[in-house]
Amino acid sequence: YNSFGGNDNPMHREVMNLVTFIEHTIGNEYDRQKY
Repeated sequence: YNSFGGNDNPMHREVMNLVTFIEHTIGNEYDRQKY
């Protein structure tokens, strides 16, 4: 059972997109700091 109501829930999709965006942003910052 998914408390978010599954991927059909637009709010859940928005949250997942935000999480992915933040992870990519942090990943890009980390990559820049390596050099």
